Amino acid sequence: KRYPNSTFEYHACDDGQALDEIEQGAAHLAIVTGDVPSTLASRVLAETTFLTVVGQGHALYPKAKAKKTVPIEEVLKHSFVSPSRPILGRVGLKQSLDGWRDDQFTRKVGYLTASLKLLESIVTSGQALAYLPDYHVEQLNVLSLKVTGCPYSCSQKIKLIARRPKEIGWINQFF
Repeated sequence: KRYPNSTFEYHACDDGQALDEIEQGAAHLAIVTGDVPSTLASRVLAETTFLTVVGQGHALYPKAKAKKTVPIEEVLKHSFVSPSRPILGRVGLKQSLDGWRDDQFTRKVGYLTASLKLLESIVTSGQALAYLPDYHVEQLNVLSLKVTGCPYSCSQKIKLIARRPKEIGWINQFF
């Protein structure tokens, strides 16, 4: 509203590349989920928790709709769709690219994709389960499963970052 003639160019990349572009001055702002060096200004925009989700037509959908709990052993009998690159942001060292702890609870990953739209399509159609951030789940036609027997979860802090925001007045308003 303050700058109606502004132009924004969006560039999708991983956290490492986003940090590099900010540090090199190739971008003014970035949104990341990983650690931010002390040389950059950052502000937490939101915190998210990942959820196991199911789309209509999947065998577990009726249990999700009835808000029944589902044991992890039953969940692991079904295929998942998972990203083939970190399109959901940075996760912990022992976590898969979608934040799931496959080292502790090995899943059947029937679909791998670098496309967020394809991942969404596969889960919403009921072809596979997915492990997605709660803010993303709210935008899709899917339900969250209440999984029992798994003590792990993925959470992220979503941060806005900039290099020396005080030097560019309009950016400084965000910090």
